[in-house]
Amino acid sequence: VYFEAVIRCLSCSGGNSRVAASLYNDAGASQATVTNAASTYTRVRTTSLSLSSDDYTVRFKLDATSGTAYIKAARLIIVQAASSITATQTQVEVGNYENSTNTSATALTSPKYYQYDHAQYSGTVNAYLEATLKTTGNSTTSTYGFNSYDSVTENWTTTPANMVDGATSTYAATSADADVELLDGNSNAGTDLGIITAVEVRAFSYQTTDTTGSVTLRPVFGGSSDGDNHNFTPPATIGSAAWSNYIDITTDTNAPGTWSWSDVQNLNLDVVWNANAGSNTGNVASVEIRVTYEDSSVTANVELYNRTNTAVVTTVSSSDNSYTRVRSAALSSNWDTTNDDDYEVRIYTSNAGNPVYVSNAKIIIEQTDSGGLKQVEVVHSQITTGRTQTNTSYTQDTFTNQFDPSHFDNHNSFNVYFETNIYTSAATAYAALYNVTGSDIINDPTNSEITTAATSLTRSRTANLANNADWPTAAKEFDTILKASDSQTTSVTSSWLVIQVGTIDPAFTFTIEGVAESTSTNGITTSVATTITSIPFGNVTVNTPVYAAHKLTVSTNDATTKYTVDVHLVSTLQGQYPGNNIDPFVGSGATWSLPQTWTSPTGTVASTDTGWLGANTSDTDVAGWSSGSGKFGPLDTTPIEVMRNNSGVSESNIYVTYAFEVNVNQPADTYYGQLIYNVLPVY
Repeated sequence: VYFEAVIRCLSCSGGNSRVAASLYNDAGASQATVTNAASTYTRVRTTSLSLSSDDYTVRFKLDATSGTAYIKAARLIIVQAASSITATQTQVEVGNYENSTNTSATALTSPKYYQYDHAQYSGTVNAYLEATLKTTGNSTTSTYGFNSYDSVTENWTTTPANMVDGATSTYAATSADADVELLDGNSNAGTDLGIITAVEVRAFSYQTTDTTGSVTLRPVFGGSSDGDNHNFTPPATIGSAAWSNYIDITTDTNAPGTWSWSDVQNLNLDVVWNANAGSNTGNVASVEIRVTYEDSSVTANVELYNRTNTAVVTTVSSSDNSYTRVRSAALSSNWDTTNDDDYEVRIYTSNAGNPVYVSNAKIIIEQTDSGGLKQVEVVHSQITTGRTQTNTSYTQDTFTNQFDPSHFDNHNSFNVYFETNIYTSAATAYAALYNVTGSDIINDPTNSEITTAATSLTRSRTANLANNADWPTAAKEFDTILKASDSQTTSVTSSWLVIQVGTIDPAFTFTIEGVAESTSTNGITTSVATTITSIPFGNVTVNTPVYAAHKLTVSTNDATTKYTVDVHLVSTLQGQYPGNNIDPFVGSGATWSLPQTWTSPTGTVASTDTGWLGANTSDTDVAGWSSGSGKFGPLDTTPIEVMRNNSGVSESNIYVTYAFEVNVNQPADTYYGQLIYNVLPVY
């Protein structure tokens, strides 16, 4: 895991003369920092980090005495490597920093249209909508008094019940240093009134003689877990008795992470008198709790909308006045896993007087497969918010991101596309993918340039760029470049590098076809026609060879699949009379790896080299057959290789031609044999 940011420091001087961007966890602790002193936008990445599961945010600052710090993008980069990856998560940013007072679902000012293609994800796939949003719901306070105390163990020495009688004119009192009264009940009924944002306590009190003493208020959460000590100094004399300032206990030690109304109901409080070496008396008449909460009837909403089907997929909501990350349940209704639909997010509020604010929205795609994932689509963001360009020559937008091909290995299916949401004020808008490291527009031979005359936002994607001669073979920095027609404006709301990587289940097909008579095959012309199940040499004439052939084809979708095809006779070609047989061709010392031009049989003893059967292959990849035109090798019960491929590509129009000839010493008979092709794919 790496943290990176695209940052610059303009006119910075003094101090460290730089900008600093930091990754913070949910507890507010910095996890990593990147810096840049340059005045130009620079993508800066940390070394590898070890992060726990948490919510993370980015903060940045001017680390100088003067100047201005800028940030364009910040990312977590996650690199996964294993012999078999069984789980992964893809995040696609489809939101923007915007707000709205509309009470009906409204498209973003700078929307991002995203196409989901279910075929690009293997295993068990679940998708979610996630957004970071807030509302400005009405903030309200309610006050509750403590109304009971521990009358047995922890109480002040004089009239302790007066501390919980609800009056500010009667007091509990003590002169004993460190005397504690435990207040163990309050008037809150636990009724849910909204989202609690703050819990505070205060006391009405005074002290006699002077102001050397102090009171400690210490919350006891859930009736058993002490919080922090909070001290205040009561005024001197009863005539000056007053309420203390409110003391915030919301985030005390042992306080609830998220307060519920039952947490308020179950809140106890220790009230401690600290004489501080004095001899005066502490007096407390009343102690109360103030709860600040938000009106939960006001909600901010972000919905995922299927543009293709004009249907709402899901909605996430929050009534919190501070930004909250909210994730939906797994998408199902209107989330199309059959067709390649386009999606966008829309926002609205439940009350026009309370705007919805959105800082981001994402489609989260999670995949799992215990046997290993075989297909995934990764989206590298470049432009993340609305941009315009009026220049008539291409100009960088400096939303740089790195593509590293070494992170996408061990695949046999790799496609990469440049995609943008774009429109023009008039004439033509232009966008292209730019290799910043190599100072090169990706265009050889497939052009990454996207053009449109549309005056409304349009999602456009290039053809596959992965096979380009100018596609990088080492890590390179990419950016989006824009230009416009003269006096016009190009507008872009997003740009992405869409990377599809997969391991396709190999498919392998072997086909045999018959060959017609008088067909030329590798320097030989066939004498008879064949079918896929027979090679009928027919009635043969002494000392006259007969030629017949099969055409072989192999098709595969896997570039790593190699294969061989061999052929052999089940038994020697034999006549009806058991002693009559045909021998394999050995003329001129022919072997399968050293084929020779066909010659007539030379035997003088019946059925001993008086009839020959041979074969020829047109596949020059087979050993010994790089120049086998018009030549033959022996065919018998030993398998001979007639087809081979070491590069895993489909191959067709490979001819295996058979020759048969007898001389005058071969007994007349009907000869028959069974031929077997053996096909061996190697994955």
